[in-house]
Formats: sequence, C-alpha cells, structure tokens
Amino acid sequence: MTHSNGSILPFLDRTVLDRLRADLEDHEGVWKALVQAFIERLPYRVERLRLALAAGDFPAAMDAVLSLKISSQRLGGERLADLAQGLQMELHNSPGTEHALTLPQLAEAHLEPLRSCGSHTAYLLQAHLEGRRSSTPELSSALRLAGFPTQVSAPE
Repeated sequence: MTHSNGSILPFLDRTVLDRLRADLEDHEGVWKALVQAFIERLPYRVERLRLALAAGDFPAAMDAVLSLKISSQRLGGERLADLAQGLQMELHNSPGTEHALTLPQLAEAHLEPLRSCGSHTAYLLQAHLEGRRSSTPELSSALRLAGFPTQVSAPE
C-alpha cells in the first residue's frame, strides 16, 4: 500500500477522477453514472472474487481480481487497486496443481482488507460525487483501528 518512494497510497486519487471528468467534457451525467456504477458493483465484484477463491477456481479468481483492480484504477482507487494487484501476484505464484487448497487460503488472507478498503473507497467516491469533504475524525480513527494507514500522500 505504498508508492515505490515509500509514501502511502491514497484511498482515492482525485486527480484521476478529475482527468476522467475532463475527458468526458460536457457529459457530467456520464461521469457520475460511471462513478455510481462502480460504487454499486463493488460488493458484487468482491463477492465474485470470494466465491472463486473459496471454490479454488483459478480462472474465475483471476478474472474477478483483474476486474476489481482495473475498475479501481480507472476511478483513482489506488489503495484498492494495489491490494487487488497484490492478490493477483499471489495468484500467479500459486502452485497450479493445488488451487483447491491455496485459493481458499488466499481468500482468508486478502478478502477482509479488500472489503474494508473497498468500503472506504466507495465512501470517498460517494462523497466526491456529492461535493463534500470526506475525511472525518471518526472515519480516520476507524480506519486506523482496522489497520489502514491514514496519512495522505496525494489529494484525497
């Protein structure tokens, strides 16, 4: 969850959202629909990943983790994309003949951090859509308790 320079990845890089918004120029409704669709589909993406890992289904798990990673990157969910990429690398390194054993173990190690980070990313995206600041002392405290560093390394 850190940049190569050691700084902590932000949950949400607003510059990515701003670039997407600028690319869509006069299509504000499309931009908002893309963000809202990501928020709504996020629990489905994580559940799809959980089911694939629990079943030891390597192709489905790889498809699900790539979907989560790429969709997160598109909207600036840097920390979530980084967690998904970490799982993707572990999937690539898992022994091919033992997926039924190793994939459920990967689920146990990775799903809760992905869920927690996904929830916070969705919260920040929703706040961004509504035009409100998204950092509150209660949220920062809860994230620290959940093991997430809350230092900001880019505009959050």
